[in-house]
Amino acid sequence: MHVVFCRYFIGDVDSGVEVLVDHIEHIINVIGEDHVGLGSDFDGATMPVDLPDISHMQLVAKTMKNRGFSEDTIDKVMGLNSLRLIDEMNFSQPDSPENNINFIPGVTNHFEMESIDLDNTIGAHFWLNGIRYDAKIDALTSKLSYSNDEPLIERYYVATFEYTDTSGHIKRTTQIIKNF
Repeated sequence: MHVVFCRYFIGDVDSGVEVLVDHIEHIINVIGEDHVGLGSDFDGATMPVDLPDISHMQLVAKTMKNRGFSEDTIDKVMGLNSLRLIDEMNFSQPDSPENNINFIPGVTNHFEMESIDLDNTIGAHFWLNGIRYDAKIDALTSKLSYSNDEPLIERYYVATFEYTDTSGHIKRTTQIIKNF
């Protein structure tokens, strides 16, 4: 269960991180620490008064620590539970090459997706953790690809190839990429 941050859902107009952590603690007491995550809604909800944006997220961990939660429990709530759940989900069909994103790490990080019907593809993009890039279309190999020289420092990434066919339909393949 992901805890919503909207202050009107967790309390009232003056609700802050202390009230948010009250909800986290209650959920842990009811269903256990392995089943709690954060569902912030930073994209438009009215946030707790002392948590206006993502740059203040450590206040949640600090408040949990001050209440005596273990580092393991804090790590689970702050993201490990969500990553475990995502890792357990099957975003694509790995045995099917047209639905598999290959990640080749190195000095230049390379992502590719095979076996696209490129005759009908008119545009392609690659998304990495919500940031959109132009993907390359290789008609010779029937692959979409994206490469960059930026270091990948996170352990997990959400990677999506998106392409549009000639009839205007958008197709997407999304996978969680492990970077370790």
